[in-house]
Amino acid sequence: MRNNPSRGPVLSRILVIAAVIVAGFFAFALTAFHVFPLNVAESRIKDALTAQGAVISFGSLARTFPFGLEAEDVVLTDAASGAPLLKLDTAAARLEVLSVLRLDPTVDIRATLGGGTITGEFRPGLKGARLDLAAGDVEFRDIAALTAAGVNI
Repeated sequence: MRNNPSRGPVLSRILVIAAVIVAGFFAFALTAFHVFPLNVAESRIKDALTAQGAVISFGSLARTFPFGLEAEDVVLTDAASGAPLLKLDTAAARLEVLSVLRLDPTVDIRATLGGGTITGEFRPGLKGARLDLAAGDVEFRDIAALTAAGVNI
């Protein structure tokens, strides 16, 4: 069997074209994310939480590179009673780019309250979403829902 010498250049051209397509898609998505009005993202977040019976407010909301949002002075309250549920000093969510390429999108979450931190990840899926959180050095007195309920620990 003879090797076809023209096969190598064809394969390398296909790889170059595929790389250009992936890079173009990433550049388009990055541009679209950073050009998209931030108030629309804020409105979508608020609408989604209102549908779940909660109201959220931000002191500030900003984009982070490459695909993330970061908020300061985040307050989550119960929509019916107006009672505070959670007050965060900062909260950030960032899409893991490589997870999208693996077709398993994952959003990293990080928040601070008091002297502690909450970290985790959110994975949306066709059969439901998964949220894994871990807290470190979070004091019970820093959780507004417990304080509002009169729980003194």
